[in-house]
Amino acid sequence: MGKKYKLIAFFLCMFFGIITAFGGNVYPPNYLYVPTLGTDESSILLLWDKPEINEDIVDYNIYVNGKFAGSAKDNFRMNSSYTYAFMKAFYENNVDGFHPEIDIHHIKITNLKPNTTYKIFVRSVSSDGKESENSPEIEVKTNPSPVILNILDYGAVDTGRITDYTLGDNNEKL
Repeated sequence: MGKKYKLIAFFLCMFFGIITAFGGNVYPPNYLYVPTLGTDESSILLLWDKPEINEDIVDYNIYVNGKFAGSAKDNFRMNSSYTYAFMKAFYENNVDGFHPEIDIHHIKITNLKPNTTYKIFVRSVSSDGKESENSPEIEVKTNPSPVILNILDYGAVDTGRITDYTLGDNNEKL
């Protein structure tokens, strides 16, 4: 009789463990990183890997210094509007649902101060709006303000001619 109850307890633990693993928990993203040349004096390009269990994840919320900075999808709509328009049209024509919708695993964080360190973490968001725990936090420093040099101060002579070889909004060659 003791074996029977142990066996039942074992199967119940296994069953509820599976339910917990696949039913309702939202797991944070993994491996936050900034690529080489992913920072300038006022912005940071942040990327991450989705968690292993990710079937119900629909978006990611990004926090900078503990404050909500935006969602990956909203940021993509703003900063990649041309690409977003094509993706939106593609998915609107995906009537049979054959093509799964892709996740956005990056954000461009803007309006930052030069030469400043920021602490950033990301949370996964499920289809019911539930957020995961924080991802591992990373610290990223923006670049210092660029130094702008006037070449006339270093011996160049202004001849009055255009030496850029481009002109106008279309960068037309002269």
